Amino acid sequence: MTGRPSSCLAKVNEIVTVEIITVFFAFSLPLTQFGTQQLVYSKLCEQTFSSNQTTVQRCIQKNTASQLAEFQQVEADTSQWSIYMNIALIVPSLFTTIFIGAYVDKYGFYLPLRLCLAGALAGFIFLSVIASTNLSHAYILVAMAVISLFGHGATIFTTTVAYVACDSETDSTRKSIRVGIVIACVVLAVSVSVTLLGLIIDHLGIQWVFYLGSTSLFLGLLDSIFRLRPPNRHKPTGNHPPSSETHTGLAKIREVCSFSLVSNYGLVLFSKRQDSKRLHLHLMTAVFVLSFCAFTGVLDVEFLYLTKENGFTNTHYGIFMGTSGFLTFIGSTAGMYLTRKKLRLPLPVIVLIGSISSVVTYAGWSLAKSHELFWFFNTFKLFAALTPVGARSYISDCVELTEQGSIMSFVSVIESVFKLIASFVFNGIYPLTLSSWPGLVLMIAAGLCVIDLPVLVYLWYNDSKIAKQSANDVCSESNSSLLLTQNYDSDDNILSPTS
Repeated sequence: MTGRPSSCLAKVNEIVTVEIITVFFAFSLPLTQFGTQQLVYSKLCEQTFSSNQTTVQRCIQKNTASQLAEFQQVEADTSQWSIYMNIALIVPSLFTTIFIGAYVDKYGFYLPLRLCLAGALAGFIFLSVIASTNLSHAYILVAMAVISLFGHGATIFTTTVAYVACDSETDSTRKSIRVGIVIACVVLAVSVSVTLLGLIIDHLGIQWVFYLGSTSLFLGLLDSIFRLRPPNRHKPTGNHPPSSETHTGLAKIREVCSFSLVSNYGLVLFSKRQDSKRLHLHLMTAVFVLSFCAFTGVLDVEFLYLTKENGFTNTHYGIFMGTSGFLTFIGSTAGMYLTRKKLRLPLPVIVLIGSISSVVTYAGWSLAKSHELFWFFNTFKLFAALTPVGARSYISDCVELTEQGSIMSFVSVIESVFKLIASFVFNGIYPLTLSSWPGLVLMIAAGLCVIDLPVLVYLWYNDSKIAKQSANDVCSESNSSLLLTQNYDSDDNILSPTS
């Protein structure tokens, strides 16, 4: 009887790996994005209307019945500060992420994962101090840089997706489903977090947002230290043994900063591959970039767009985005399982379905004039989740098992770069359209997703052609082998004494 709980725990650890860490980390993501945006907005209200506390509260609560011009200026300033915060959150992580993938391929997952969680925890503790005191909103940039220093989301997604790819070995369908589960865990945690965000701000105060984020990151760090097992198949390449067995402390950090590891990127991206895989890798990466720019650009402005321009309260916004996240969770788990496992749709078709859904969602939000229409177009998020899951899986299928860390690190690098570009573009356009058409940025996002559609149709067509050609080649080889066998049998009959 005493061995049964241990056996059950071992089975859980075998099945559930990086998913728990992903949940704890992803729970902090909306708090970083929307929590800091709300914190900046509140600080700017206090700074702008410091002489009148009644006006400060009316500004924070988005009561814009009077002093509309001043409140819109605070909204525009907040949008500009979103650019500065994204620079602080992205630029340091770029230098870190460049080395992470090659390090993972050679030495393992544990050090980058734990350093990332520890850095995010330190940054959240500092944000808690800023929110609880009269410190200027400028210090938020310092906290964001601390969070970014060890890679932030780029490192987490590089290590977790590469882990799943190695743990799934060569089973492409299983890998697609497991990548979908990891992304679903992200979406589920984000959904719960963003739902609680509005309630916490309205009833407890902005500082409790960061207290909760700190707790979540601390639990994720503990899980990475005491529970996470090695993947089923992760053989370091070259002559380098796993660093966990040979080095400790500063030696590991020097390994992370080794420029010799970065040379792997050129090999992964530009090596010759069979059946046009290199071209397909580049095309699907372009699709992923455009869809990600649309997604992250909308993410930067949707809080201001919904709460300041369309009358959503913090609580209403949290419930709305939580529902959106829950639909995305269903789409990335049940949707991926249904389309990939049951219907056996090719990955380009799955990504195509997701891209069409994104076009409908963004264009609908851009034109919506009532809360009911926002809720209606929000339901299309159920299928939009298929885009990142399918694209990541397709990109992973284009490279070898020993290249998973490098390719996922590269994907994270371009995510960071284009998140910054999208932040400049969307936050630059949004303040200029407040007096005319605030929804223009959402229509731009829809246009970016439209560009993906012909590329995905081409990939679908070309993959089908290659698969058909491969099947014909196999059939021809089988027929040739059968004919050769029959000829040998015929010769044997001729030479047989009994004939």
